[in-house]
Amino acid sequence: MSPIKHLGWFIILILHGLGMLSLHAAPEPVRLFIAESSKPPKENTYWVGQKIPLIVEVLAPTHFSGPTRFSLPDVNGAVCYRAEQRAVVMSRNIDGTSYSVQRHEFYFYPLRPGSFRIPPISVRYGIAGRPGEKASDHQSETLPLEIQADLPDEAKGIHSLISTTKLQIKETWNPDPTKKTTTWATGNSIKRTLRISAEDVPGMALPHITIEEPPGLRVYRKRAQIDDSVNRGALTGHRTDSLTYLFQEAGDYTLPAITIHWWNIEQNKLNTITLPEINLTVVQAPQHASSHAKPPQSKTVPWLTLSWVSGVLLVLIFFLIRFQAKITSWIQCPIQHYRHRESAYFKRITLAPTATTTHQAIQQWQQKWTKLTPGQTLEQWSRPHAHDNLSQELQKLQYAIVHPGSDWNKTELIKELSLLRKQIKQQDRLTTNKSKPFKLKPLNPK
Repeated sequence: MSPIKHLGWFIILILHGLGMLSLHAAPEPVRLFIAESSKPPKENTYWVGQKIPLIVEVLAPTHFSGPTRFSLPDVNGAVCYRAEQRAVVMSRNIDGTSYSVQRHEFYFYPLRPGSFRIPPISVRYGIAGRPGEKASDHQSETLPLEIQADLPDEAKGIHSLISTTKLQIKETWNPDPTKKTTTWATGNSIKRTLRISAEDVPGMALPHITIEEPPGLRVYRKRAQIDDSVNRGALTGHRTDSLTYLFQEAGDYTLPAITIHWWNIEQNKLNTITLPEINLTVVQAPQHASSHAKPPQSKTVPWLTLSWVSGVLLVLIFFLIRFQAKITSWIQCPIQHYRHRESAYFKRITLAPTATTTHQAIQQWQQKWTKLTPGQTLEQWSRPHAHDNLSQELQKLQYAIVHPGSDWNKTELIKELSLLRKQIKQQDRLTTNKSKPFKLKPLNPK
């Protein structure tokens, strides 16, 4: 066999081996694609506002452990959300290997014509181990996906289009402007509520309604209420807009009509719903009609009530002047009593700001004790109670008085004085109880 034939067979074997490797290569753990049941109405193009079901498949060689979580990217000009929290679980044989498969469904709604690129979706999931092995956590990303959206030829030029099988809109007024008995004046207001419902479209994908504001009117808009309902797996989205018109000037007004366009994807037909305009006549309110309006009169107090109040005040003033001395003594007596209490003097020690004022407060407090001999220092008085720590703190106080710049803290001094005060009070209480005569009860009480 010639060398050329050998080389040819060698190349064929290499290509065959590469083909076998590609056939038996491990499949992607996660992948993103458009659901097989969804067919674009136009070649590779969907309508604006149409629901596009997307599928994210996750594969595991054994079975899954724990929940699967997704990080959905934001796509400008579109709405994407997860359809259900539960996935469809199945098994699949790929190249002779059995895999557990989770299918998660998402809905994608393009809100404008053009090209959309869905970035990679991050997926976090757990895979159970084989017998004797532990479960493991994994994170993978899908490949990006391109989607094209366009407007039907009949809807060219429409800014916001809803593509659905059924759409309803309900309008309510409060008060009702169609009643002829209703009159309008400056300062009055009227509330307009619009509720749009569409099948297979979430409320967040329903368009914002633009309202013109005529001159002389003020329009106040509340934040739209978005809510969805599901009946036997069928989604219906709702959007409620509330508008309030405030009449600021008199005149004839026209509240403009509102037009909603939507595309019926089953009939391939453009439908239009128009809410009629409302004509109103607003007159000047009475309080603004006349420039010669009388200013509001202030209420006068009856003379009888004023005389009675004046008499009571005069009597009170007479008693205050007549019994001023007694009233003053009644007020000052409790105050003076508190000031001369031992606890008040002890509190002055705790509030004294410097070493000198603390020493003065201690001397004043020392004089309040009846058993203290005149000329006896606090240190001498505290010796029977075995307060050595108090003696040390008093020495520190004396040092701080002589050296004002020293670092002195009276916390320990207050602590020792409080302990001394407590022991002296207990001793006085025992002495008082012993001094009381003991009386026997009568033997034969009558």
